[in-house]
Amino acid sequence: MTSINAARRTQRTAALLDLAQLGYAQWLFGNVYEAVVRVPDLLSAELSDTDGRGGSILGPGSPVRYYLLAPPVALVGTVGAVINGLGNPRSRRWLTVSAGCGVAGAALTGYVVRKVNLRLFFAAEPPPPAERDALLRIWYRVNALRTAAVGGAVFATLCAKQASLKSATT
Repeated sequence: MTSINAARRTQRTAALLDLAQLGYAQWLFGNVYEAVVRVPDLLSAELSDTDGRGGSILGPGSPVRYYLLAPPVALVGTVGAVINGLGNPRSRRWLTVSAGCGVAGAALTGYVVRKVNLRLFFAAEPPPPAERDALLRIWYRVNALRTAAVGGAVFATLCAKQASLKSATT
């Protein structure tokens, strides 16, 4: 009976890690896309050319709409996998790394949204050019750290799944 329960737990952990990896992958590619295409530069230039500021975070053109669910899906999948699979000594380390990277990515996202995005994209008045440039530099630096954290979560989630499945076959 316990081997059946262990097999179910392993399969449930693997499914939760698949969900987490899907969320992390979307989050990662969203961060990379924004950096490569230079979305913050485009949006801030577009917004400073218009009279109306203070658009909606979920309004037309907002990148938030495209991957708003990715971080929560990734974090819920990771937390579920940690709760479900932490008893497995083979996957414990990778589950911990995945969770840590996910939390770091979420914290960096919270920082960039509160300290940069709200001022750069949603303030009643556009920031002066020097402040805009400084905010953009901060955005790209934090995004690089955020991308590294989420990339680490993608890798650790894959390793956790492999370790979990390997322990089920041995």
